[in-house]
Amino acid sequence: MAWRDRFEGWSFSPVTWLVSLVVCAVTTASALWVGQQYAQQLVDRRESIVAQDVVAAIERIIATVEREGALHVAPLAGRPCAEIGRPLRERESYIPYARAAAVVANDVIYCSSARGEIKVPLSWYFGDNKAAARQQRIVLVGRTPFREQAPALVLYLPSATEPSQGAIFLIDGTYLVDTLAHGKEFGAGTIALSVGEATMDQDGTYRDAPTAIPRSTLARSTAYPLTVAVAASPAFSCELLHRYALFIGAIGLLLGLLAVAGFLAVAAPKRLLLQAVRQGLRRGEFHLAYQPIVAVRTRETIGVEAFLRWRHPRWGMIPPSSFIETVESTAVIDDITRFVLHQAVDDMNRYRPTRALHVAVNVAPLNLRRKGFAAELAALQASMPDGSGLVMEITERHLLADHGAAMEAFDRLHHAGIRLAVDDFGTRNNNLDMIRNFPFDYLKIDRQFTQDVSPDGRALLRSIVAMAHHFRLVVIAEGIESEAQHALLAEVGVDCAQGYLYRRPASAREILGDGEVQESKAVVAA
Repeated sequence: MAWRDRFEGWSFSPVTWLVSLVVCAVTTASALWVGQQYAQQLVDRRESIVAQDVVAAIERIIATVEREGALHVAPLAGRPCAEIGRPLRERESYIPYARAAAVVANDVIYCSSARGEIKVPLSWYFGDNKAAARQQRIVLVGRTPFREQAPALVLYLPSATEPSQGAIFLIDGTYLVDTLAHGKEFGAGTIALSVGEATMDQDGTYRDAPTAIPRSTLARSTAYPLTVAVAASPAFSCELLHRYALFIGAIGLLLGLLAVAGFLAVAAPKRLLLQAVRQGLRRGEFHLAYQPIVAVRTRETIGVEAFLRWRHPRWGMIPPSSFIETVESTAVIDDITRFVLHQAVDDMNRYRPTRALHVAVNVAPLNLRRKGFAAELAALQASMPDGSGLVMEITERHLLADHGAAMEAFDRLHHAGIRLAVDDFGTRNNNLDMIRNFPFDYLKIDRQFTQDVSPDGRALLRSIVAMAHHFRLVVIAEGIESEAQHALLAEVGVDCAQGYLYRRPASAREILGDGEVQESKAVVAA
């Protein structure tokens, strides 16, 4: 077999490719979006961790100064500066992080470890609201009364017994800047400490007005009135976004490819089968085999049933049951039905049986709904030998879903001289509603009702025959293989029968060319 013939079935239509591309694009885009969201969550989480760590570090600095200051400096408050000047300088050295320590009396800072006796109102740092100053306790400043450009965190410890006196400490801004800058090692780009309306960032820049940091995460201290805002660096954010967006995007693409592969794995067999059927029709791989139908009383051959046969050049004989159910739900069934109709009519005209015959073809609901089908049948009916005619066999209950359209189609077929039959009665979707609501001419009893020759089987078969005759239907029994079955048919009043007892399927020449044939019947066997 040529290479092209061997692999011709493995082609995909542009629509299939387009759908596959769309599925992959959608899954990849969705995964990219998920990856970006996940990466942003990681960035936010990192910002929160860094902010909380910085807050905890600053809290430790303040708590250390507060603890050591309360122990060493606060007891000196209220005493004359000349008396406490030297002890104050010594004790200030015991306090880590402090640039200077001072004592307060009557809300005035009067003695400093760095400058000795001074006179600076407490309001210079905390404003005129003394109560607020005692409650706030800390303030962030960019300068002191004695030094410009000297950011510091001011901590005030009022006396428990005399609120107007206490100790005050300047926590050097260098320690705060180092603490803030440490967060940059963990992906932070901007880190700002806020106390009240004043802020200071990781490079020591001080601002005495509120400054918002775009896309930042805040962490608040539960011990002191301060907050820390952290915004990840663009490099860190981009790295995470690229890493996880591309990684999860690749997973999305893989899932899309798997979905497409799964779809093709499910759809490919059907698609390949339909392509093989179309190729088989073009290459002449299909043919019809006929089996005689006899009158039960006389055993005289009065018709034939034609079976569709497919001889594939590579796979050999393929039974109709392997492909008909798949094909009949697609447009390919039109090609199959058209082939059977034309082949059966051609065989009738070629062999010209001596008596008038009826040729029946099993049609699917798609055939009946196809525009122009009735006209095509009428043309074929007109080309049949004189006195012969077509019979359409119906097996699907789907007709009941659109009663009006089905009745209209049946009326057109009857008007053209085409007869109708219920095939395989008692199986699948056939029921009494079809017989009662549609103008059928024949009823074919499935072989499962002719195999049982017991009293119960006889009673059931007799009731089916009586019901069919009540509706003026000619009854044909299938699958007759023994004399006991034939006797049962004669007993219950079946009109016609077919099966191996009478003759096996054979070619059109053997069956239609036999001079004894008086009537024939063709169906697509499933």
